[in-house]
Order: sequence, then structure tokens, then C-alpha cells
Amino acid sequence: MDQVIEERESCSIKELVEKHGWDYFRRQEKNLLQEIIDREDIVVATGGGAVMHHDLWPRILHSFFSVWLVADHDTICQRLADDSRTEGQRPSITGSNVLAEVKKIMAEREPLYKKYSHLAVNSALLSPAEVARVIERALDP
Repeated sequence: MDQVIEERESCSIKELVEKHGWDYFRRQEKNLLQEIIDREDIVVATGGGAVMHHDLWPRILHSFFSVWLVADHDTICQRLADDSRTEGQRPSITGSNVLAEVKKIMAEREPLYKKYSHLAVNSALLSPAEVARVIERALDP
């Protein structure tokens, strides 16, 4: 979803947030979620903050199979550090250092991830292919 928003806005998420603020970004995110809720046969990577749109999640859960990719704080921080796009694309939400920010955000969002997912997969020790196999098995009747 972030990629679609960046294409529509012709700038990175970081630039978008710097120019218009987090509330504007969240509105664009919510609008995009509303557009895709009734689509079929698609895979959507919502990004971590989409879970904050509480009013949409009952419909999302009805339309989609929601997977929470679980990882511990250290793994999340390492993935952010290893991703060359982090600096240019992901603005700080809290203004704290990365570990403090991850801990704060995860404390707020984990209950929502649990509530709004059909399946939780611990991705910290699994390769992307292994994660995909776990999800495929869960979808196979």
C-alpha cells in the first residue's frame, strides 16, 4: 500500500509526511483500504499502521485472510537497519531512537494485530519462502 500511495502522491512516504503530516498519510492509507476492501484475488501488504483504522477491520476480515507477521523488537530493528529504503522512506513516528520507537509502537499495536488477524506467523526465524508455505497451508482447506 505504501508503494501505491507514493505513486499517487509522486513522493516518498517520508516526503509526504514532512509536507502534510501523519494525519494526511493516514487518510490516504484509509482511502486506499476502502478502495480495495471489496476486491478479490489480491494480496495486500498494508503496512503496520493500517491496523489503526478500526472501523474498516470488520469488513477487511470478512473480505480477506489477514496474516500478522510477528517478529521480536531486535529482528524488526535489524530489518529496518538492513533495508536501504528505511532512511529515505520511513519517517520516525515518535522522534525516538529506532529501538525505543519499535517498542512503543508494538506495545500499542500488538493487541490490534492479534484482534485483526486470522493467522499469526513468527517470521523472525523463517525465510520468506517458509512464511509463504505456512500461509499456504493455512489457506489450503
